[in-house]
Parts: sequence; structure tokens; C-alpha cells
Amino acid sequence: MKIVSLLRISLSEERPSDIRNKRHALLNLALTHSMLTEIALDELWRSMEFLQPVGDLAFHCHRGTFYVILTINVDMILG
Repeated sequence: MKIVSLLRISLSEERPSDIRNKRHALLNLALTHSMLTEIALDELWRSMEFLQPVGDLAFHCHRGTFYVILTINVDMILG
């Protein structure tokens, strides 16, 4: 999609403020419509520098059933 190609993130060539703005736009795009979610999330995942957001997943066991609690730190996603 043309919109996503305009928001493509280059970690080596862009200023941190531009990266943050593009990530913010991609997050908003992902939340706008279900057809855009996968496309926008693919670019967000591609541009991750650290696995800290993945590490923030907490697994809990309650009566033999595993629950995954996902805490989303928007600042971490947006950089």
C-alpha cells in the first residue's frame, strides 16, 4: 500500500523524532481498520530495535491453565 510505503522506517537514516512520528502514525493506522492492521503491524515489527516489548509479556499459571497478560507500553512501541 502506498500509505505504508510512505511510513516505511529506516532506523539507520532517520532522526529519532521522525522514527517516533512514523511509528505513531503506523499504530494509528493499525487501529483504524482491520484491513490495515496486519500491514501496519508488519512494519512496526520490522522496525523494532529491541525485544523489550516482547519481554514484557508475563505468563501466569492459575489452576493448571496458563494465561498470558500482555502489557502494552506505547512509549516503548513508538520509541
